[in-house]
Amino acid sequence: MALNLADEDALRNAWQTMLSNVQHASSNVKLDGVLVEKMAARGLELMIGAKRDPGWGVVLSLGLGGIWVEALGDVQVLPGSADTAQIIKALHKLRTAKLLAGVRGASPVDVEAVAQAVLAIGRLMASLPEATEIDINPLMVYAKGEGAMALDALIVVR
Repeated sequence: MALNLADEDALRNAWQTMLSNVQHASSNVKLDGVLVEKMAARGLELMIGAKRDPGWGVVLSLGLGGIWVEALGDVQVLPGSADTAQIIKALHKLRTAKLLAGVRGASPVDVEAVAQAVLAIGRLMASLPEATEIDINPLMVYAKGEGAMALDALIVVR
């Protein structure tokens, strides 16, 4: 993976480095392309997800994302049927909820966009019975009214 590539030359150099590293690691692997995407702007990293529990049904989760979900374990769990108000209330129960309001000059984040993303994951789990788990980490959340963007996602199916 290569990040913060400023121009075409940087992209070409990163591609050559990546190709060389892959060939060095395993000479029989052939790469036929790469995925190049725009760098996401900085925001607040959250994680959202859902699991299909045999006893509870669909369970939604949300918390601080990136490495912090593992380091702090600051996660709220909700039923798959949670509505917007319940999701927003759960966000504000996080130990790190002060980050949602903006600290040290940061703008308050778009909690409504987070709630809509969590609702969408709940709907997806309800409509796809073969999905057992969905994890988005990080969900980059921007200033109020500017939305959120999934930067990495995993869907596990049986």
